[in-house]
Amino acid sequence: MVMKQLRAGKDFARRARSSDRSRFKLPCNAAAHNGHTDAVTLLLERCAGLTDDAGRPPLRWRTNDGGTALHWAAQNGHLEMVRHLVEKVKVERMPDRLSRTPAVLAKSRGHAAVSDYLSAN
Repeated sequence: MVMKQLRAGKDFARRARSSDRSRFKLPCNAAAHNGHTDAVTLLLERCAGLTDDAGRPPLRWRTNDGGTALHWAAQNGHLEMVRHLVEKVKVERMPDRLSRTPAVLAKSRGHAAVSDYLSAN
């Protein structure tokens, strides 16, 4: 869905400033949630310089519960996406509003490989 919207030239700036910040309203989070590394890469290229009201770039946009793209990728067990976000994009690791880190979310959902990777790197 995100790739389709990107190819159609969708403007994501409005979403960054929306009060509705569910995970599927924020494009990087939606792509990470579903493990679409190519969509995240394309979003970062297309959204260079775009920030939300707090001045954060797309991969630091938080959902209503404070989750980031890394949280969504980790809790859904997308190891390739997690590696991409950590190694290539260099995302900052931060807890959500309930103080849960991406590693804790991955472990709680039974994704030991993701949790182990995040704990080791």
